[in-house]
Amino acid sequence: MGKATHKQVFYADGDRRSEGHIPAAIRRVGLKVMCFRGIQDCLRSLASCRCDLLISNVRRPKVEGIQLLVRSRGIIFGLPVVMLVDPGDIGTAVRAIKAGALDCLERPTQAPKLLAAIHRALNASARQEETPDVRLSPMEKRVLGLILQGYSNRNIAGVLTRSERTVEVHRYHVMHKLGARNVVELANRCVLMRLPTE
Repeated sequence: MGKATHKQVFYADGDRRSEGHIPAAIRRVGLKVMCFRGIQDCLRSLASCRCDLLISNVRRPKVEGIQLLVRSRGIIFGLPVVMLVDPGDIGTAVRAIKAGALDCLERPTQAPKLLAAIHRALNASARQEETPDVRLSPMEKRVLGLILQGYSNRNIAGVLTRSERTVEVHRYHVMHKLGARNVVELANRCVLMRLPTE
């Protein structure tokens, strides 16, 4: 990210346990960081200061996180936003991507994954990313839909009257074809590729 030294990142953090960790990782790659404890302070600064990327790690992503996302993009049109959500929180991830977030990451976020998301967000071409042609079988589509509704492998097996092992195989194929390592990434990919999420 060598030429990004003039870029400024806003970091809205409602989790005191992460204090210093994420801003430090961002500064190490030469980016400026402004940190905010509350969304109102962040929104006020968006109206008067330069911001090239917003990272939202607020305490209540379902409410405050979505509010910050929508209002920030109203202040700066097209502002790239990366949201941090709780592990497995598919619903919030889907809502965030549909509301305009460029990426969602699960907490706690490791520095390499965070920096990769920042790189994608600051790279203009990433916003025009082509979506690959992914072909899922009818059963894989059914499994995908149930995964995104929060069903476990055992519950999916019951709904589809298949063995749990069969569901595990279908789930593996779905995750592999969509290039997802967890359910939040899976939800991200589905929204970006315009696959059904409900």
